[in-house]
Amino acid sequence: MKYGVAILLTSLGLCALPRTSHAQVPEGMTFDDGYTFYEIEDHQDFVNGHPVDVGWALKGQFRVFGRTASESSFKMVIKKGRRTLGETTCDVSRRDWVAEVSSGPAQFFTNDCLDNSQRIRESGNLDVLVYYIDDDTDAEHLLRTYHIRVVEVSRVRGNGEPDAPHHYVDRNGEELTSILHLQHNRAPAYFDSVNGRSLSKFDGKNVVTLLVNLTPDEAHGSVSLQGSMRCSVNGERVQIADSQIHGDELRHVYEVQTHGQGRRDERELVIFRQFVLRLPLSFHDPIVTQTHERWHPLEHYDESLTYIDEHPGQWECQWRENRVVLRTFRWTVTEDGHVAPHAEQGAGFGLGANAYLVETVIPNGGSGYETRVERAALERRPFYGLGWHTDEGRALAHAAPNVGTPAPTARHGRSGRRGRHGRH
Repeated sequence: MKYGVAILLTSLGLCALPRTSHAQVPEGMTFDDGYTFYEIEDHQDFVNGHPVDVGWALKGQFRVFGRTASESSFKMVIKKGRRTLGETTCDVSRRDWVAEVSSGPAQFFTNDCLDNSQRIRESGNLDVLVYYIDDDTDAEHLLRTYHIRVVEVSRVRGNGEPDAPHHYVDRNGEELTSILHLQHNRAPAYFDSVNGRSLSKFDGKNVVTLLVNLTPDEAHGSVSLQGSMRCSVNGERVQIADSQIHGDELRHVYEVQTHGQGRRDERELVIFRQFVLRLPLSFHDPIVTQTHERWHPLEHYDESLTYIDEHPGQWECQWRENRVVLRTFRWTVTEDGHVAPHAEQGAGFGLGANAYLVETVIPNGGSGYETRVERAALERRPFYGLGWHTDEGRALAHAAPNVGTPAPTARHGRSGRRGRHGRH
């Protein structure tokens, strides 16, 4: 990142610049690019007792900060070139009634935009157009045009006979998408609405959380209790009393390809995980944007915490496990204590208040949390194909290493078996 004083975006609407030339995010609303997630629901049938692939359906998760009518909708259109493969319309869920607004910003979202009757047979590069339909006016607004890659996973049954293939949406371009959130002591966690679990009970403390995207091996299904954080500001070490990192899984894609007889040594895992890390850092109330009328003041000042606004400058923090660096994160705190938005936010990457894209560095050779890193995908397909819009983003992707293979190794002849989709 090119450091320097950046203009603090104190209004949700200021983040809503177009990510495509045709984006039509309504004034006063912010589309949250960090919330978007895609999964695939596979379908199969049996012919003469043998399983056959009959197509898949796409499931999307989207969020917009702002208010809308209760009967408003999202629409998801899946295309290959000019040909439409599928279309799904789904109702929004809202958080804009008085009780909710008192504890967080108004928003509407969907976690289950899915038409399970879809039977799409295509794979490879596809486009997904996401629309917002305003029930008050019936107007359709094109929010984003995503470019996704659907990968086919071959598989066999337990006796080695061919089984129906399955599919997943590739996430190799997302590993540099790390989102820092300054979570006020009474505000909801940034991703609470994804799975309904509360990540926001932190005993009256303001906390700093970080969303990370990983490609771990099977042994790293959770955040190790041996994980810690070491930070410096302008190259000088910052003392952190309790440096341990805690984390919760938010979302994941899990696939297994097998071949031969499907034995354990004849399978290949594809795992993409999102974790929300709680960092051993805090902040004072005045540096965050107020998102509701009844703001709750900080209950107490905890001397054991490290407050980021007391250390302006260029932050660099290493996520470590037994002294092994897993990731490095960088951001800037301005002289008045605010976190400076990443250049990509100024170019249109949409996030809500008090959330910031931060620079992410993957170590050469990877780690247990990095088994598939593809530099080409990081350069060309970040943010589900929206791409980098700044020199800072492009330089970061260009510096990433290649680790492992981006997708399961192609097998000829009999197929491979996949495990339970979306669960592990």
